[in-house]
Amino acid sequence: MLTFPNQIGSQQDQVAHFLDRLTKLYQEAKSERTQAAADSAPEAGFSILEELEMLTVSISGYATQIQTTGKVKDTEKAIGDLRQFNVFENTVINQFYQAADNDYPKLQAYIQLIDYLRLLSLEYLQTVSQFYSVPA
Repeated sequence: MLTFPNQIGSQQDQVAHFLDRLTKLYQEAKSERTQAAADSAPEAGFSILEELEMLTVSISGYATQIQTTGKVKDTEKAIGDLRQFNVFENTVINQFYQAADNDYPKLQAYIQLIDYLRLLSLEYLQTVSQFYSVPA
């Protein structure tokens, strides 16, 4: 059984690992992103790529802080944000993901991975918050 400090370290390593995978997958999916941009001009609002970019910046921003420092500036705000940033509750992203079939396998994997990174980061911050709020 992992102790809290070991569990926190393990979770931080997982966040770092999946952040690295996300970065690599983003690069690998370049041609699919270009094709998706050409195929899906939005009638109103943001395109699939704009929606993904906004979520990616927010989620990977928290993950990068966890990777480099093991903490974020405002843990409670980050926890609230990460709960709210459910990738598959975003209508534009969900519609694209469901309609994509096998046309965009790397982009679909990217969407799955960004949501997984969100969940890992959320779990990490909740664990850290719980660990440091327990009276000694």
